[in-house]
Amino acid sequence: CINYGDLINEGCGGFVGASSNIYIKNCKNYGSFGNNQYIGGICGEETKGIIENCTNYSDVTEYNSGIISNVNNNIIIKNCINYGNLIGGDGIVSSVYLEPEVLIQNCINEGEFKSKFSSGIIGGIGGGYVRIFNCINKTNMNDYNSGILGTSYGSFAIPQVSIRNCVN
Repeated sequence: CINYGDLINEGCGGFVGASSNIYIKNCKNYGSFGNNQYIGGICGEETKGIIENCTNYSDVTEYNSGIISNVNNNIIIKNCINYGNLIGGDGIVSSVYLEPEVLIQNCINEGEFKSKFSSGIIGGIGGGYVRIFNCINKTNMNDYNSGILGTSYGSFAIPQVSIRNCVN
């Protein structure tokens, strides 16, 4: 599946806005990101399920993400790639909150950092059990950027984070 349509409204995604119990595989987003927040190149927010082998090619704007924007339910994200430049957004996931179990595995960011406060893999974790395994950020960072994880802040629950075998 391929999306060429623009991603304009808050919470929208190239293939799914918000849903649960999904399985998305081999999808590509070329649609431009609008100026709203919580937009994901593949999925918008609040998803439970699996996102696998998906790719974003569009530049990622502030508070948005190349693959999925906000996660508050159990999800596996694996073998996904972001090629879009990060203009205040994040490569794979923008934020995780509440108390989900999240696995981000074998994901890559190749998008260049074009502004402050972006992260190659995940922007912020506000709660839950998050495992980030075998992920790679392949681009140079500038001020206030991070290759793998931006921040772990615990505003909803104290997050448990495990980062293994990642490369920046």
